[in-house]
Amino acid sequence: MSRVAVCHAKRLVGLPQDFGRASLDSVTELVRKAVNASCDLKKLVAGKKVLIKPNLVRPIPNKLSTITDPRVIRAVALLAIERIPPGTYDPPLTRAMEG
Repeated sequence: MSRVAVCHAKRLVGLPQDFGRASLDSVTELVRKAVNASCDLKKLVAGKKVLIKPNLVRPIPNKLSTITDPRVIRAVALLAIERIPPGTYDPPLTRAMEG
């Protein structure tokens, strides 16, 4: 059975092109709440290879909303890394996601 979660923030910091720490943390917290409310991600990814496929069609200005907000992609990747056992993912990915 699929479940959907909708989360709300009183204030979202920044725009999709804003990669400041406050903006990244704000979006990551919302994504974390939505994922935790909709599924047990650790159980879902246990023993599996994970591919995160964002909606990347073509380069278009962010204000047109035709691609996934890159901050959401980063947040989902971080959540997956947190829940995948060490040694089963590519460490350079972890370093890339830290910044």
